[in-house]
Amino acid sequence: MSKKIISLMLAMALSASMVAVAAVSVSADTDSDGNYVPSEGTETYRYYFYMPQRWENEFTTTTGAYWWEGTDYCETWQDMYKVKETENENIFCIDVPKDVPKLIFNNYVDGGADPEAPQYTKAAQTSDVTCVDDDGEDAWGYWPKTEEDDPSNALYPEGIRNFDNMIYVIDENRIEENPLNQKLTCRGQWYYYYGNGEYGYTPVKGDGAVYNTEYMSFEQALADKEAGVKPSVPETTVAPETTVAPETTTEATTAPAPVSKPALTVYATSNVFPEAKAVYDNSTKQVTVTYYLGTDRDLVNLEWYLTFDNTVLEYKTANNLDSSGRKLNIMPQITPAGGDVFNTDLPGKINSNASSLSLYPIDSTKPFVQVTFDVIGEPENVETTINLNVRVLTTGALDPDKMSLDPNSMNSFVVDFTIKDPAPLTFTNTTLTESTYVEPTAPETTAAPVTTAPETTVPGTTAAPVTTPGTTAAQETTVAPAPGAAETTVAPATGATSATGSTVKPGTADTANKGNTTNNNNGTVKTGDATLAVVILTLLVSATGVMFVIRKREIL
Repeated sequence: MSKKIISLMLAMALSASMVAVAAVSVSADTDSDGNYVPSEGTETYRYYFYMPQRWENEFTTTTGAYWWEGTDYCETWQDMYKVKETENENIFCIDVPKDVPKLIFNNYVDGGADPEAPQYTKAAQTSDVTCVDDDGEDAWGYWPKTEEDDPSNALYPEGIRNFDNMIYVIDENRIEENPLNQKLTCRGQWYYYYGNGEYGYTPVKGDGAVYNTEYMSFEQALADKEAGVKPSVPETTVAPETTVAPETTTEATTAPAPVSKPALTVYATSNVFPEAKAVYDNSTKQVTVTYYLGTDRDLVNLEWYLTFDNTVLEYKTANNLDSSGRKLNIMPQITPAGGDVFNTDLPGKINSNASSLSLYPIDSTKPFVQVTFDVIGEPENVETTINLNVRVLTTGALDPDKMSLDPNSMNSFVVDFTIKDPAPLTFTNTTLTESTYVEPTAPETTAAPVTTAPETTVPGTTAAPVTTPGTTAAQETTVAPAPGAAETTVAPATGATSATGSTVKPGTADTANKGNTTNNNNGTVKTGDATLAVVILTLLVSATGVMFVIRKREIL
């Protein structure tokens, strides 16, 4: 009897476990990487999201999403879902149930409720993002935020039925404070996503301007629409056509002194800072570029990208640490205050962003961005460029009553790599390690003096006396020859070149014989080769001897 009871209990336990498994199989799940997977049979829309690089920090490199209505809704915001990253950097996508009216994208950081906790200010999120309008009837109602920005419907006159396969992009000019926790939230806009990090405001790529996620605001889309801007492609620099002068062969004079050329020329450029240039010889093994910023207000957030040729210059973390040897010193004024993030693992590129509700005071006498590079190998007459491309600079001020950031004081004076308001920029400067190359001074050429022969005096002739009848003529005075009448030999003028010079062989230069491709005689009669003549003569004599012998045998 006891065996039957035990068997029955085991069967019930097995059934319960199967029911539990079945229940789990139809609920929200995650894949092996922890990304959200919709419930089985759930109809979804795919949404893309461009996460600003400044959202990355020591706590996160990914995106999260949560919603509080609809299928698979999150019980609390801490139950947010992880979002899968695409093959394009900072582009994430998630398949969300169609009945979810709104959601929020974030950087997958639980900031907690303790303002003193290190992760408290590291959490970032969007404001509520509308996915589907509540009534589900009015086509234009599917995009209520567009009504605020574009009441004339200039961009989307026919409205949008859904945001399937579209991308949400944050507008850095639309950052506001969350009244619940005083944290910053970011607003943005939906755009048609074309793939490969490109998006625009028309359903078909090519019908309107095409943008890249590193720059672009909704306001710019409106402006481009009104201006009739056509699709843009990444700017490429075409090397100018080089015309090679034909090589000419001339008789060499004295050998010219070797021309000294710089080993390395470095240009430091930027969309905000002025250009600098330095020229180095091979004694220079390190180059430091420094950008100085002056502003009469404190910074709230910033984002920049620094590019360089990693075949010429090499970045090493060890060369860019502070005096403690524990922290990067690339932004000496920002790092001590915290909130900064760097990505130095990209080939030929350094990305950085920083954000702080406590603000960053900026001193124009101290480096704003400073990076040291090692020079690779022994360059010879090489030119290279270091470029700092600033995407965002936002200033702000503290509310003296709350002793916290006043959202109304925020001003993004650099947006999407463009200086929108130059007023906050009071000073900018760019410096490079001091040049070590010195332009050589050409030696002064002294021409040999030309020898002038002294003037020769020709001796005079004595005239015979002439006698006239009745008259005695006075005898003509004989003029004595001037001393030094002997003829002087004129020395040949001595030129500044060698007397022998160099002999240039005709027809050996690459282009010296153009127009005379058939021969190189140039009108000169040349003798034959003596060796060849002896060989030919020997052959003729031998042939004559052979013919003589054969002939003699025929006669015999």
